[in-house]
Amino acid sequence: MQNSQYRQSSFEGFEDYKYNTRVCDTTCSVSYRQADYSLWAAQIDSSQHHTGRYSLRIGTANSNIALGYPLTPTTAIRKSPKLRYKLKKTACVSDSLLDGIRADSSALLAGFSPSAGDSIIVSGWVKEGQDCLCSAYVNNKVVIFYTKANGSVATDTVRTTGNIVEGWQKFEKALLVPADAVQIVFELQTDKTYTTYFDDLRIHPFNANMKSFVYDPLNLRLMAELDENNYATFYEYDDDGTLIRLKKETERGIKTIRETRSSLTKRSEQ
Repeated sequence: MQNSQYRQSSFEGFEDYKYNTRVCDTTCSVSYRQADYSLWAAQIDSSQHHTGRYSLRIGTANSNIALGYPLTPTTAIRKSPKLRYKLKKTACVSDSLLDGIRADSSALLAGFSPSAGDSIIVSGWVKEGQDCLCSAYVNNKVVIFYTKANGSVATDTVRTTGNIVEGWQKFEKALLVPADAVQIVFELQTDKTYTTYFDDLRIHPFNANMKSFVYDPLNLRLMAELDENNYATFYEYDDDGTLIRLKKETERGIKTIRETRSSLTKRSEQ
């Protein structure tokens, strides 16, 4: 990510919700996700995926999934962490010894919180469970709600554009966050006509340059790299873990740009 603070950008590929880790240090209980869809973990589906192995499914029985985030005022100043030093006495030396250093919560990485008054880019990929001969997916949208300090709500809508590439269509739009807004909500919506899948959701400042990476949750190999326009480069491996194929996603389809094959020659016995 270039020209963006950590808190201003978010990417979600839905790959690691089934990847279990053991947290040894529970002193600081914070979420490591910029966008947390854990409440809908049952709808993270492996049958369809733009990159990686999973996507988020919205079925015909439910029509929306929404996440909200606080907005940071443009005048907000990043606080420097405050350190507290703990000393202890010992019989070995006359001076006090350092027993530990503790920082306050400002030392932690901030959660996702775009800046009020900034321009942002919202993009991602969507697939509807219908005949793939259609020219566009029109039964879904992303609605953005801006809650202002006086309680009023403004909205923006993002819809799919461009060609359908291997069953997936991209949505992308530049939006201006109101300067007086205090909260932003991103809601994925469908009209219940078809089961719909969302993948590779990205939000970042308009002037920023963002790349995203998708890793296999089983073997941790790099599966895809999404460029500044959210188009993917796919990495394919053989059973030994050797990279054999590189594919690039474009508006006209997915093209193989490099392929490598190797083999070992058996020595014949004399």
